[in-house]
Amino acid sequence: MERPASWFAVALVALIGCRAENTLQRAMRDMPCRSVAGRIDGVSYAAPNTRPSDATRKIWLGVCASKEPDDVRARAALWSGNVHMAKELLERVASRGNATAAAWSDYSAALYADALPDDAFQLASALAAADHALDLHPDLPEALFNRALALEALSLRTAAVDAYQKYLEVDGSSPWGLEVQARLDKLESPSRNAHKARDALARVANTNDELFINDTAIAFPHESQQWAQKQCLATWGQRVLWKDVVDAASMLERCRIIGRALETHVGDSFVADCVRAIDRAADPRDLAKAHVAYGHGYSSSFFSDGHWITFDEAGRLFEANGSPMALAVRHLQITLGFLKSGRGRSAISDLVRQTPERYRALHAQMQWSNALVASVSGKGDAALRLYRSAGAAFTGVGDKSSAARILEMQSSLLTEAGRTDEAWHLRSAALVIADEVGNVITFLPSLSGAARDAIMAGRWDVAHGLLNAIITTLQPTEWSPGDAFAWRAFTAQRAGMNRTAAANLLAARQSRSQGDDLALVEALLARTPEEALMLLNKPLKAAEQQGDKRALAQLLVERARLLRATGQLSRAHDDLGRAAVLEQTPRRNSTLTIRDAVLGTPGGAYCMLADSLDARGQTEQALNALERSPFSDYKKIPPRTLVITYGVFDDRLAVFTRNSDGFTRTTVAATRPQIERLVSAFNQAIVQNDRSAFQNTGRSLEQILFAPIANLTVNADTLVIVSDPVFTNLPFGALMRNDNRYIIQDHAVVVTPSTSAYLRASHTSTTTPRALLSVGNSLGSEPSPLPAAESEAEEIAAMYPSHALLVEGDATKDRVVGALPLCDAAHFAVHANAGLGAVVPPHLILTKTADDEGILTAPEIAALHLNHLRTVMLAGCRTALSSQPGDDSLVNAFLVAGAGSVVGTLWEVEDASTRTMSTMFHRELRTGSTPAEALRITQREMIRRGAPPSVWASLQLYGSGQ
Repeated sequence: MERPASWFAVALVALIGCRAENTLQRAMRDMPCRSVAGRIDGVSYAAPNTRPSDATRKIWLGVCASKEPDDVRARAALWSGNVHMAKELLERVASRGNATAAAWSDYSAALYADALPDDAFQLASALAAADHALDLHPDLPEALFNRALALEALSLRTAAVDAYQKYLEVDGSSPWGLEVQARLDKLESPSRNAHKARDALARVANTNDELFINDTAIAFPHESQQWAQKQCLATWGQRVLWKDVVDAASMLERCRIIGRALETHVGDSFVADCVRAIDRAADPRDLAKAHVAYGHGYSSSFFSDGHWITFDEAGRLFEANGSPMALAVRHLQITLGFLKSGRGRSAISDLVRQTPERYRALHAQMQWSNALVASVSGKGDAALRLYRSAGAAFTGVGDKSSAARILEMQSSLLTEAGRTDEAWHLRSAALVIADEVGNVITFLPSLSGAARDAIMAGRWDVAHGLLNAIITTLQPTEWSPGDAFAWRAFTAQRAGMNRTAAANLLAARQSRSQGDDLALVEALLARTPEEALMLLNKPLKAAEQQGDKRALAQLLVERARLLRATGQLSRAHDDLGRAAVLEQTPRRNSTLTIRDAVLGTPGGAYCMLADSLDARGQTEQALNALERSPFSDYKKIPPRTLVITYGVFDDRLAVFTRNSDGFTRTTVAATRPQIERLVSAFNQAIVQNDRSAFQNTGRSLEQILFAPIANLTVNADTLVIVSDPVFTNLPFGALMRNDNRYIIQDHAVVVTPSTSAYLRASHTSTTTPRALLSVGNSLGSEPSPLPAAESEAEEIAAMYPSHALLVEGDATKDRVVGALPLCDAAHFAVHANAGLGAVVPPHLILTKTADDEGILTAPEIAALHLNHLRTVMLAGCRTALSSQPGDDSLVNAFLVAGAGSVVGTLWEVEDASTRTMSTMFHRELRTGSTPAEALRITQREMIRRGAPPSVWASLQLYGSGQ
């Protein structure tokens, strides 16, 4: 006889001395409910959305109030539907490093339940938690079920099918197994839709059934247009040249039917106009040759009538016969030419204007090319806008595969800009589209990009789950999985999934298509440094043979680490020297790979080399390595000026100082991680206006950076600090001494790339500036107007006897670039962008015109000749920063161009306070103060007025300050 559910609530009170966990186990077994979709450890089957009873909630409350372990309390919370509490408890359990397989599996169920449909990162985290559970217990049914759920939610159907089938091998006969089978029945093969299109077009190629051809074009517009354009018309051309009149007419009629259907139902006349051009031709043989050449591809040609017909010649034949194929050929020529040489940016825009709107698919492709050009040209906002437009255009003509690829390109740009949340949401959408299309190759860019992002965020388990999905989804015949096998093993090991790592590494070794990175991964996974050194020889040799300087620099730095670990300091020193030289090679605009995400950029070579030199006692050489330029003429340093260079090494801080009397070196017992944490906490305190945290961290940093050299700073009016990546966004003037005085209250502060750069920037005239370029409230295409900036520019311009005032429509790129060399001071009150990583440099947003986007990039500024420009103030947001370490900021670009001093901002700034400080700064300049003195006076006045550091500390001076 079945007992009523209320019995268990009574039992909870009656069973004195019985542990809450035992009560929970019995209740979960005998009182089925299912508040979450996932499978919880120990819970009997219940249909989805079976809500818990009152008795269930009482039991949960009793367990949660008990002193049971967190994983037991979390299970009770999850069972009763309190997902948030369960997630918090299980996060705590997972962070301790000793979670059981059951706890990891429950954590996967909680993450899945808490994820929004488009939250790809949390769903990937749920996948990773299930993988952790399966590493500890490979056949745990709950973990197998939860893993399959996460894969299905990520739209990875092939991987989900594989996961559900593995579940059935373990538990095929239980009610849970029946649900799994039902889920499997609903999941179509991910390639089914793609197969439908291929099967239909294969039939079209061999039938004259007009109705079927018409229906196929309507059902699969993109695939039909591609087939007609590249294959059907090429086959028609061959038949014409072979004088097979009947077959040629049959192929042309098929294209005619497809073209008519696309024109009527999709609004795209491209194929129809191609057929019309053939119909108009008195002799179709030239067009036949051209179509055959186009079908052979861009880099190919074919033999006809005694000579080779090239792709370029095909374009001329198309144009001579009025075929729209001439536009398609020209588009490919311009785009590929730009990617090869960087030339032809405006040609694509011109071609877009020449292309009729009725060629919708071709317009979408051209918008894609325009977006690519904008990215490479540094027009980040324009690139993202064009990518969005191109994606919508591709969707409109039924080309969802291209739409998914566009989303991944946007994701990559956003990731490099640090906007990872947006990137993950776009990747989620890309995976959904790829699933709808059914073309598994479309998954690869999104999955590999997401895996790379996870590695860079230190989420090795998430990266492992995504790489595993790549291998499961993409068959070897479609993609070589060797590198994915290898990196899957590496990420599993880094995530602490040792059993899984061993199995994955064995799979990588047994793969028929071993990738180039297997030897590197084996070196990274080696048990001892000696073994790793031996294994690293193979990838090093391969990089040298291939001439891959970036990979070689990365591998040399990695080998140097291993050599130092084995005491081979001299060899390590030599490797670092080579890597430092290779690092000077200009970086190509290329997407980061999984290897880049793991090894990082080789930018640490100079710091490690300086560390090695410093350890050898070669102090001056270490200092030169840190600054990347030799310097020995100390008499050139102005009096009462102290130049400070920080060597932030892994185990210590070396403080090098230079003044007109010589140099000193001081060691501080502070590690790199410790300093990085303090800098991060200090900046966070400023942004959040947390005065207590700001003062505490500021004093701690001052004690590390300035207190050890107090005997030298006391005699200096100006502190010149050589920048280090650790301190990129640190406002040195806002550090506080123990006497509660800020550094800026006692010293002018100048930041410079090196001592040599500081002295080079001192070449400009030190007389009071008279000619000003003042730019404000430019009319860019994306950001909102800045009306206050316009009055700011006008007020500052009025202070100078001679000035060029460029606001609103006058603030064009051409007028700004033309005026800069004629002035000795410049002020920019315009929107600025810190860039989008490697492909989009930092830039100022000026007024857009018909011929120009109004984007003035850092490389364009650096190429100007501004040796007469004494002072520049960049009052936009984050003008002293770039989105990717190692890239030049707008501030650095002006210094490279020859400007003497540049004031930049370290974070987002407010219009009102920035206007106040800008006008005060220029007023001081006009009274004869140096730029460094003018900024110091301005910031001291803001402190006196009670402004928080988040306001006044945003400004920092770079260059010479003179």
